[in-house]
Amino acid sequence: MKLIFHIFIFSLLFIIPVPVTSASELQDSIIYYNLTIDELFNLGLEKSLRIRESKLQVQVEHEQLKTAKLNRLPQIGIGLAAGYMGQPVLFTNGLANPTFPVAPRWKHDYEAQLVQPLFQGGEVYFNVEREKIEQKIAELSLEGEEQELKLEYLQRYLELFLMYKQLQVYDRNISAAEHRLRDIHNMYEEGLVTSNDEIRSKLQLTQYRLARRTVDDNIRVYSTTLDVLLDLDKTLIIMPDTTILEDLELPLQTLDYYLDHASENYPGMKIAREKDKLSKVHVSLSRSDYLPKLSLIANYGLIRPLSSSLEDKFYQNWDVGLSLTFNISSLYNNKLKEKKLGMLISKNALDEEWQNLYIKINENYSLHRQALDRIKTLELSVKEAQENYRIVNNRYMSQLSILTDLLDAESVLMDSELQLTGAQVNALFTYCQLLQVCGKL
Repeated sequence: MKLIFHIFIFSLLFIIPVPVTSASELQDSIIYYNLTIDELFNLGLEKSLRIRESKLQVQVEHEQLKTAKLNRLPQIGIGLAAGYMGQPVLFTNGLANPTFPVAPRWKHDYEAQLVQPLFQGGEVYFNVEREKIEQKIAELSLEGEEQELKLEYLQRYLELFLMYKQLQVYDRNISAAEHRLRDIHNMYEEGLVTSNDEIRSKLQLTQYRLARRTVDDNIRVYSTTLDVLLDLDKTLIIMPDTTILEDLELPLQTLDYYLDHASENYPGMKIAREKDKLSKVHVSLSRSDYLPKLSLIANYGLIRPLSSSLEDKFYQNWDVGLSLTFNISSLYNNKLKEKKLGMLISKNALDEEWQNLYIKINENYSLHRQALDRIKTLELSVKEAQENYRIVNNRYMSQLSILTDLLDAESVLMDSELQLTGAQVNALFTYCQLLQVCGKL
């Protein structure tokens, strides 16, 4: 019976039609998402976990600043105590002949204290200044993270944009190759060319289609990466703005122009300056340990029973006064020298940051200049390759040249177009790199 059942099921596989999804249906099921650069930046900054962490750090520094400012206010404390008292024992002659005076069994103790700092050697003031600088550093770090994140996302975006441009080039060449293949087939039917020309044309067309398929697969991979980073639907295929290279203007200012703007606006330089200020504040805090501390003190107490006679009565007292203290151990336990060395380290770090920034700007400036020069050269190359292809194509159709010459001319033209598009995208990226180091991206 089992054998008959399996034969029946196997027969159904040939009877019941199985729906087959065609390539065109798969293409229609793809959802494309048009993403502009502005939206890329907005979504990137909003969804980035790294930016979210930096924003939380800014909030932490803000709360610490509020706490430091609260140290200017008086410190107020209250205390409440109640308990059972054991039998007191009174010795009037050494430890002999103890007596047991009558005393209440319950005790109460209520007290309140106020301490208002009047002079702390500048400690409160410099702690507030320190927290202000720490908050500023956190804000600048957030700004720097945003700039770096924009550049990172822009690089991925431009790589995806370049792939779509490559698709356009391949589609155009595939269309031209298909048209040429039809012409060659007709010429072969007429006996004007050999079958070798037709075979080579088919091979070239196959290579174009394979290269296009590879680029299309890469687009899906890069789209998924951006979908994850931007918290979008993972099935969306990102479509970048295809007009970003139209009327492209990438001005190149002088090197001094970028150096001046970077010195003033680059978050890394600002952070280095703030850390230099912070090291000076640490020195001032260490110096404050040498100075006395003056505070206003007020106390209030309500006690039961009386401590002197143990009478079951409440005793109330209050006092107001000044407290002057000086930490003697600060004369030998102070870290002033250590903080001064830290100030020298911060000054050195500031100089090093400027040195690294100068090198980075000089490199980016040189790369951008080379990218602009490369565009001019490749634009001329594309024009020459187009003219060469037109001439060779006409000669081939007139049987004045061989197919190899035509395929070579087409390959040179396609390569020139791809290189030009890549150079334009690279120039846009190097321009954005200059904007990023200038703090203007």
